Amino acid sequence: MNEERRVSGTTLWRATLLVLAGVVLYVAYQAERPPVSPDAPVDLARALWYLACSITLVVVLTLFAGRGRWSWSLSETTWLRLVLLAGLVFMAVGGVAAVRRAGGAPDVIAVAALGLGLLLLPLWRPAGWRVLLACLLAGVALRLVLVPYTLLDARQADMLPLIQAAGQRLLQGQSPYGLYAFHDWSLPLTYLPVTWLAYLPAVAWGADLRLVNVAASAGAVVILWAAARRSAAAPLVGALFLLPQLVAFDLYAEVAVFWLVLTAFLACLVRERYGCAAACYGLALAASPLALVFLPLLFVFLLRRLLARRLAGAMLLAAGVTTALVLPFLLWSPAEFLYGTVTWFNDPAIAGAGGWLDRNQLYQVGLAGWFWLWGWVAGLRPIQAGLVVLATALLWWRGRGWSALLLAMLGAYVGFLYFNLIIWPYLYVPVLWLGFLVLTEGE
Repeated sequence: MNEERRVSGTTLWRATLLVLAGVVLYVAYQAERPPVSPDAPVDLARALWYLACSITLVVVLTLFAGRGRWSWSLSETTWLRLVLLAGLVFMAVGGVAAVRRAGGAPDVIAVAALGLGLLLLPLWRPAGWRVLLACLLAGVALRLVLVPYTLLDARQADMLPLIQAAGQRLLQGQSPYGLYAFHDWSLPLTYLPVTWLAYLPAVAWGADLRLVNVAASAGAVVILWAAARRSAAAPLVGALFLLPQLVAFDLYAEVAVFWLVLTAFLACLVRERYGCAAACYGLALAASPLALVFLPLLFVFLLRRLLARRLAGAMLLAAGVTTALVLPFLLWSPAEFLYGTVTWFNDPAIAGAGGWLDRNQLYQVGLAGWFWLWGWVAGLRPIQAGLVVLATALLWWRGRGWSALLLAMLGAYVGFLYFNLIIWPYLYVPVLWLGFLVLTEGE
């Protein structure tokens, strides 16, 4: 009779900290933001609250990187029950928020109860795939039932309405990169092609764009679990899928597609399927400029692992995928393309021109808002570049295994976000996915 697998103290320590990081991000996301009109005074107490959340997140992630020194371990069965209990807590919090959002609608109440029941079913005889399946079904059901109760209103959140309008323009034979009259000011299409092209079938069929988000988010979770399935910690990604803010992001934001291609890239990378990883990285670069943060780290790490010819081939493949997707739209309307994807969120004079976007950054996890407040915005880009260079140098000096690369990517990404000109809360989701892979690769 085989002895049951044990989950090490290091894994338990890191899993606890990763969940805590998700909770810190949720608490910050839930905090009420004060008015951010040009004439509104700075709410210093609220800004200090976000600063405290920012510092706490850095402390948690620093402890996470340190691996911990717990000597005790748990049986895999007990561990899986703890994962399910975490999922139950997240589902309960998300269910209450969903019921309140829907005004006590019976269908939302029923789905929230169904999700709790799904998580209770495998509690006493848990297995890794059962835990993941229960979390996936509960999370998908909660997202789907909330779609009709979340209007696609550009005045509340303009991301998906902008993508929908861009898709309609493309289907009419017009360049999607142009100006859109959603507000008192003209708004350009700010997204790179992979992000909005992923929604094009839904636009063409008249389907709700949030269905793409749900499928992409669930797909990212499945990919992560498959990449880490040999680890006892693998089912934890299912509980993270139930974090209430991740549910909310799928209802109004556009980043689920980036999460999907980024996780596919990371999964292929750690399994040393370099051709697939290069193609997925090319997709990630054509989805979000944030993927560029990882490029120097990847180069110095793979320089030691791959022959020069193979590394060059992988880089050319990634560049080719990105070019094939970006170049047609760049050539179609170059000025509009560059204005939306490069200038709009990178020129402080434009980003702060409305008098609200710069003030809003004080009430986000990160430090950019203080640079806006004190007029030090010009210092943000050099700090970002310096942090990425520092992470790359440390990786070159001390990094050897996949855990070292993933930790360097995690540190570089968080540092880059903290000092980004514009910070949105949903940009932190890759922190959780990178942390999950660190956890499972470091066992």
